[in-house]
Amino acid sequence: AFGYLHTQALAEYKALRKAETEGRKASGLSTTALKYLYLIAISNEKVPESNEAAHRYFLTQLPSMITTMSMSDKARTAIVLKKAGQAQKADAFMASLKEHLVVMPEQGVSFAASSVRNRWSELRIPAHVAVMEAFEQVSNDSVVVEEMKIWLLRQKQTQQWDSPVATVDAVYGL
Repeated sequence: AFGYLHTQALAEYKALRKAETEGRKASGLSTTALKYLYLIAISNEKVPESNEAAHRYFLTQLPSMITTMSMSDKARTAIVLKKAGQAQKADAFMASLKEHLVVMPEQGVSFAASSVRNRWSELRIPAHVAVMEAFEQVSNDSVVVEEMKIWLLRQKQTQQWDSPVATVDAVYGL
């Protein structure tokens, strides 16, 4: 699977670089490129020599996208940057995530979410779990993570989770 991902990432990198040489400005990375970086980060997969330039390029594009990313993409980016040894940049993404945290007495901690969700990963539960993962892996903030777990459990008590995927994410988060 990683062989395929490396090939696709390299093709995207070449297309972006070609567009730049033709005077077209790239508008950041695709979700696919971000997920590629995320999978590399969490698996400790070695980036092939042929993809090192693409990997470096993708990493340099991330900080400029902080204002346009969804909560789950910010969480994944923080993890990617932390694993890439760019702790200060990862901390900037974590600070952005913290700005959206909402503390609810007896309900735990959640985050203010956009009402527009056009991908399954942006549904409330999967996004919440992605943010939890970032607080655990990047900030090592066990207090926030535990409060976010409480929110997850309260959601299960009061409503049905969005989808089977949300249920699997919630179980993973807990």
